[in-house]
Amino acid sequence: MIFKNHKKYGDNYPFNSKNYPLSKELKNYSARKLGRAFFSDGNVKDLGMPIIYDSVQIFDHSNIGISNTPMYYKFYEIKLVIYTLDNYDDLLDKYPKADLDFDEICVFFCVQEQEVITKVKLGDSLQKYSRFKSVQDTASFSFTVPLKKIQEKTITTQSILDFLSVDQALFPSNLIQNYKTIALDEVYFLDQNDQILVQKFDPHLGLPVSPILYGEQLKIRVTGKQIPENTAVSIKLLAKTDRLLEGIEKLEWTVKFQDNIAETPYFIIPLYWFDEQILKYNYPQKTRQAIDFQPKAFTTTFKESPPIFSIEVRYDKTQKLFPKKQHLLIPNSYRRNYEEFIGRFQNKNATTYEDYYIALNPEIEKLVDNFIDYIYHFDDEVYKYLTYTTHRIDQTKHGQREYKNLVRRVETVASDLWKKALIPFAKNDLQHYDDRPLYWARLKMQSQLKRLPLFKEDIDFEKSQLIKGSKLDEIITLFEEKSRNYTNIDFGSTPLKKILITGFDPFYLNSIEQSADQNIEQSNPSGCVALYLEANGLQYSKIQTMLVPVRFTDFDNSQNPQRGQGTGIIEKYIQPWIKKVDMIITISQGNPNAYNLDVFSTVRRGALSDNMNFTRVNKSKCLAQSAPETLVSTIPDSLTKAPSKALFFGLYYLHARSYTATKENYPTHRIDEGPGGNFLSNEIFYRVAKLRNENNPTLETGHFHVPPLQIDNKKFSPKDTTDLINNVIQAFEASGL
Repeated sequence: MIFKNHKKYGDNYPFNSKNYPLSKELKNYSARKLGRAFFSDGNVKDLGMPIIYDSVQIFDHSNIGISNTPMYYKFYEIKLVIYTLDNYDDLLDKYPKADLDFDEICVFFCVQEQEVITKVKLGDSLQKYSRFKSVQDTASFSFTVPLKKIQEKTITTQSILDFLSVDQALFPSNLIQNYKTIALDEVYFLDQNDQILVQKFDPHLGLPVSPILYGEQLKIRVTGKQIPENTAVSIKLLAKTDRLLEGIEKLEWTVKFQDNIAETPYFIIPLYWFDEQILKYNYPQKTRQAIDFQPKAFTTTFKESPPIFSIEVRYDKTQKLFPKKQHLLIPNSYRRNYEEFIGRFQNKNATTYEDYYIALNPEIEKLVDNFIDYIYHFDDEVYKYLTYTTHRIDQTKHGQREYKNLVRRVETVASDLWKKALIPFAKNDLQHYDDRPLYWARLKMQSQLKRLPLFKEDIDFEKSQLIKGSKLDEIITLFEEKSRNYTNIDFGSTPLKKILITGFDPFYLNSIEQSADQNIEQSNPSGCVALYLEANGLQYSKIQTMLVPVRFTDFDNSQNPQRGQGTGIIEKYIQPWIKKVDMIITISQGNPNAYNLDVFSTVRRGALSDNMNFTRVNKSKCLAQSAPETLVSTIPDSLTKAPSKALFFGLYYLHARSYTATKENYPTHRIDEGPGGNFLSNEIFYRVAKLRNENNPTLETGHFHVPPLQIDNKKFSPKDTTDLINNVIQAFEASGL
């Protein structure tokens, strides 16, 4: 050993006589590094395998097996390394330093005069299957033979293994062979672009997920080394979950290797295997004040572990292969937005609220079930033709055909949903005058439609929001248009007075996890009025109706949960009728026991939360800053003529003080809250009035607030709803409508 400068470690670093740097700390060495460091002063005979570090030169080339036949442990060639030395203490010092790979064998020949002491050290895998019970047993094993016996031996891997089997075979007879056995290497899931699916941590969910959706095509690939062509292996999909996954037992294949690769056909993890009941919402706060004045963009996470999919590969009874942890599959899915999610809460009968209300209208229930079944099996047909690539739907003839079929199906189903919601009203089935089946069915059907992997690039999965202008956005818009009757308005050719009426969805629904003063069982009587009038009309007027959502985004086209200003559905769907109808009446629920015709509307908004739990800046304008502060009703006074219960209502607020207005004397300056409040019912009144002033100033327009019927969590009453509808009709008939 000599000491000299080392370019990395500095002066006085130890080197051996062959200029190989040693370790000051004397840590473990690999087999070859050990040889180069301590045994390379003599001849190094590296002829493949074995490698001999012959520091005391007991061998010459004549007895080294030039034509050595490799020996294999399973697929792996045995790495045999031999050291020679002449100091037994040196042997005991160097033996522990040999840090071997799993398939290595190190043999130490220590020459003592004319005898050789032999010791052996084994890599982990070989140690496991050797004759020795433990590493300590191997370390204590040694035997002595004459030097001449070794010098006369032809040195090959096989001869050394035989030599080491003194009185008992070193390994079982079938463990070490002169040929490779099949070696399975890796198994993993691949997407349609042959990309390996590797989990990535999702900070919003708080767990890793795979970059693939339920319902999206994938396959399994197994790789090996030197595997004969057409070698068969069995592959089985496994799942770690407490839930029943119907049909998983069918996802098992026998496949054959070609070029060391075996693959399953493409398959899908079915959409219906994703159980939405394992989700929960992250609520930042739970007070009513937090809902109304501190809005948040709510996000979903898991309240219990999602299914984790694995793979079992079998070659024979002894060989199994499973994927690495990062290759386990945790598919993603569209997770319902706030409004959609509320319907998944369960009632006392362990039925979700949405399913309970949908079932109140058997025609709607059947429609929903058939549509969701179509969604769940949509891929059975579409995968024959569609390739999902970034930001586009495959442009092949068949791909376009299936997409158009989907659009037509959505259009038909959404139109039928509206029609079936009218059936109880058309049949005068008083016990089923109810707008809730329509509301909850629309949300359930849309939430399932959004889960199609066809629209993978059309969703912001973190926010559960659609990408504006995407294909999915267009289809959901179509669904809204048809199921709310936006684009099916048809007055035909009639001499009767044409009246367009709007109602609202139910709102303030999250009494389960938010505020006690909300009510998940709530109907919106204005919706029931609109459905009744669409189904039955009035004696002297042609009526057409539509239902609008309680969502700021639809009104101002902003997806921001706290801010927005601009035009939306009212301008898009009502403006075309401004010059074609004789009257527009917007209806919503208002104050208890009151049938109020609001005197005027304000452009200002309050800070109440909508059905998405979105809000808007308090006292901000819903339209551009140049928009007038207030606009008056032009509904005729005759709607208040006896026996009508309707009255014009002019109470408004400014700086916490109340004032009363009339149609002839109302404020044109900024106020805080109008007769119709400062939520979306006031806003629809204002937007329609603005369209009227700009396009047809003589048009009769205004807003009718009808009483809420389920105050203090009161149960829905068909009788109360029927009485309310009759009171509204009475007001219209008093005016000769």
